[in-house]
Amino acid sequence: MRLQIHSTFTGAHRCRLTPSAGPWTRRLTGGSNAQHTFLLNAAGWPLSPSQNRDVFEDTRNTVVVADDTGAAYAGIIQRSDYARSNGALKVRSVDIRSIMKDRLLHGVNAYPLGNLTIVNRSNEGAVRAILQRAMQWGPLWEFPLDLPPDGPGDFSADWRNYQGMTIEDCLNAVEERGVEIDFHPTLNAQNVLRWQVRVAPKITSGAFDLPVTSPKSPISKLSIARDASRRLTGAIVFGNGMDEDMVTAWAGVPGFTIPVRDASRSAKDERDAAQLQQIANAYVAESADPIEEWSFTVDTTKVPLPNLLPGRVLNLDVRGDKWIPDGSYRKRVIALSGDALGHVVTPEVQDA
Repeated sequence: MRLQIHSTFTGAHRCRLTPSAGPWTRRLTGGSNAQHTFLLNAAGWPLSPSQNRDVFEDTRNTVVVADDTGAAYAGIIQRSDYARSNGALKVRSVDIRSIMKDRLLHGVNAYPLGNLTIVNRSNEGAVRAILQRAMQWGPLWEFPLDLPPDGPGDFSADWRNYQGMTIEDCLNAVEERGVEIDFHPTLNAQNVLRWQVRVAPKITSGAFDLPVTSPKSPISKLSIARDASRRLTGAIVFGNGMDEDMVTAWAGVPGFTIPVRDASRSAKDERDAAQLQQIANAYVAESADPIEEWSFTVDTTKVPLPNLLPGRVLNLDVRGDKWIPDGSYRKRVIALSGDALGHVVTPEVQDA
């Protein structure tokens, strides 16, 4: 793995640096983060003091972890901690959605322009419209995003400026329908960073076969966690309104055999009954069964990195295990973590 610094505005490559440590986690649908340590006093450090301040300037610069096959992680610099005693600079970075959590549908000086109406668009089209609004106000608002295609569909929303909605709030409104949104970092032939915005009910990017129990398996340290803490048999969702006028929708798991575990959820910004029903359906769909998470490490010298990135489906073949029945298990990578100095990565997977 190698570490590069890129412009957040344009994605242009700025420099390549070697950290002394650098754990990173790339997570599907947001939550990616990393912390890299750089020894500025080390012999051969290539940057001057003024260059150090420039290259590690927060928000304007993005850290990218990659190998010769492409990017594994990209995070916007958010924080730096410098220790003069040893010249160590710890740089923390987070994914691009962290900025969307603050960015409104308008500039703070353009409140009257803050309404956004989306009518009968696909999920991809809705995300495209939201992100176009996020970047439409000028060069300092722009990111190197490859937006999803527009198209007709059943998503509609009417967000008003007085609601104070952020871009992240709007993206969440699409995700509440059982949709995943992923900002997938890529490097083009000119070593320029771009984020490919992927939208789907379940984001996938092809399949790859991995033996688990063979003597030459690239997999090690396999563990399995089964979590039923969020399992539901049904959900009622409370939407917009008060008292008897409140909009509600419910969904249930057909034929469940466990003790009843119904729950309520809130979507107070939603006024449309049909949209609220989709939200209820999505809550139940994601909570009907326990979550079974497999964790293991993979040697990227034996398995190319693109076969392990979030969204990839892994066909894990197991034979002769004491807990796992013989068979092939389809698991989708939802997160990947590693270190900028190493070639071993840890996927986090769920049923495909």
